[in-house]
Amino acid sequence: RGIVYYFTKGIGLIEKLQLKNCRNLMHIDLCRLPNGVICFGEYGNNKERFTVPIYSSRDDGQNWEVAYEFPIGEIKHIHNLKYDNYTDTIWCCTGDLVGECKLVVFDLQFNKLKVIGDGSQNYRTCDLIFQKDSIIWLMDSHIETSYVIKLIRKTEYIQALSPLPGPVWYCTRLLNGQYIAATTVEHGYSMKHKKAHLLISSDDAETWTSIKTFKKDYLYPLDFFKYGAIGFPIGQQKKENFIL
Repeated sequence: RGIVYYFTKGIGLIEKLQLKNCRNLMHIDLCRLPNGVICFGEYGNNKERFTVPIYSSRDDGQNWEVAYEFPIGEIKHIHNLKYDNYTDTIWCCTGDLVGECKLVVFDLQFNKLKVIGDGSQNYRTCDLIFQKDSIIWLMDSHIETSYVIKLIRKTEYIQALSPLPGPVWYCTRLLNGQYIAATTVEHGYSMKHKKAHLLISSDDAETWTSIKTFKKDYLYPLDFFKYGAIGFPIGQQKKENFIL
């Protein structure tokens, strides 16, 4: 509900921060940088397109500051912040509508280095898979067919590899090097099958296979009863035994 808390066993919950214009961050999309800084961006409805801050903490969440703030009208919200160990930079995924979907690259002091993307749904994603020469993401679009997208670092050219059975919110890497991801059931074309798919990839995240489906309940409208979604916890997991 727009409040960041700090918890200790002795004192309990202490309110540390009130978000400006949104109600939360997107599930587990919390980023810890190699220097120990924790950061996240605001995620929520933001119909008026107010400013969207990125917050950071240098003391494990006891104190917070605005590290960067997107101006009024530029984006709806932030999907994810992710550290790129190949370039020692922070990548920010934004959404949702045409003109708002971008990949914004920062240095570790949150100075904006560049913006990648034309704002189209091709750049609408909630996670990034960094590789030496390329970056892979799974689109999070409910208004267009979502694809696996590959960006070549040197040229910043993107290629749509294969279609997905729905928008993808969450993705994680298993200890054996494979990736798992999940599609959602929400407004748009994904409602045709009403199933959330659990996907797995073994070839550098370029090719994905659906290994299990979960049928969405028939409680509608979705605005009240919410979407069908699968998420993964933070932390290392094995292929033989993982939690979703």
